[in-house]
Amino acid sequence: MLHKYRKSPIVEAERFDGSDEMIERYSVHVFNPNLAKNIFFIGMNVLDIGDWIVKDEYGNYQVVADDIFRKSYERCD
Repeated sequence: MLHKYRKSPIVEAERFDGSDEMIERYSVHVFNPNLAKNIFFIGMNVLDIGDWIVKDEYGNYQVVADDIFRKSYERCD
């Protein structure tokens, strides 16, 4: 579920859980050449389960690691 978080400006963000629904919603690319686990990408950014997908003020999606997200954003809804 999307929630609102405050940083200047307010952005929308969702924590990535690796589900098929989120992979489809954010056009995540999955790479698995016989590896033990999948590697996820949004554009050229590697995305790990637990990272945040942040929609910026221009409508672009960025990947933010959980620890950085929690230090940088405050939930406001």
